[in-house]
Amino acid sequence: MPTLPILLKQHKELKRLSFAEMEKATRIPKATIAWMTRSTHQFTTSPENVQAISLGLRIPMREVQLAAIESAGLMPSDWRSSDRLVNIADELEHLSDEDFRLVAELAVRLARGEGRG
Repeated sequence: MPTLPILLKQHKELKRLSFAEMEKATRIPKATIAWMTRSTHQFTTSPENVQAISLGLRIPMREVQLAAIESAGLMPSDWRSSDRLVNIADELEHLSDEDFRLVAELAVRLARGEGRG
């Protein structure tokens, strides 16, 4: 899965955008967009930036979210080469808020080793 810098570079080149145009589309300061695009280190960004990138550059939200997770160094290694995360994320999109909270709680409990018989 690509990191956020790779994703941003790809869309910058594909759409032939300048950093100023990316700033205008996303409302993220040009310096921040340039830094994220050129970054070679792990970093985190805000959910607001993820949403702004998705909406402003017309990149599917899930793609930007996964790239941001990868850039933060939080992508589980066994998910990098599989469709596990994408499959689960696609299903989560369709849940009600109440069901989403239940699934999130269950996922946290399973990750901690709780709830296994």
